[in-house]
Amino acid sequence: MKKGARLMLIGSGVTAAMMALAESARHGAADYLVRVALDRNVPPHSHRAERRLVASCADVEMLQKARRAGEQLSSLPHEIVEIQSQDFTRLVGHWMPVKHPKRIIITMHGWRSAWNRDFGLIADFFKDNNCSVLYAEQRGQGDSGGQ
Repeated sequence: MKKGARLMLIGSGVTAAMMALAESARHGAADYLVRVALDRNVPPHSHRAERRLVASCADVEMLQKARRAGEQLSSLPHEIVEIQSQDFTRLVGHWMPVKHPKRIIITMHGWRSAWNRDFGLIADFFKDNNCSVLYAEQRGQGDSGGQ
């Protein structure tokens, strides 16, 4: 075999091996990030980050007010509704109708949060403005199933 052809074969093999290694690293990183994003359990380092973000007494008071409002919202009478997704996962929502609604709102809480925590402070506004609300619990959160 000619020297040039041999070098080309070796170069191609090295390139293919490097590409396979890079793809393996990319796949591992993507798998890790998806597990962190979708895991039902909150990683321990996020609690440390929350403590760093809350720097003033006003922040602490606001968080306490939001927690109380969330507890109040979840204690209000409401209907628990559920559906089954195409992959047979049970998905849950909390339906709070009003008489003669002007509109219906479907809410989706934030990442690793809960319906009552994210909407406790605004729930009275919805009710005062004649809005029936479906507070959805996202997959893998609260009473909804899934990972």
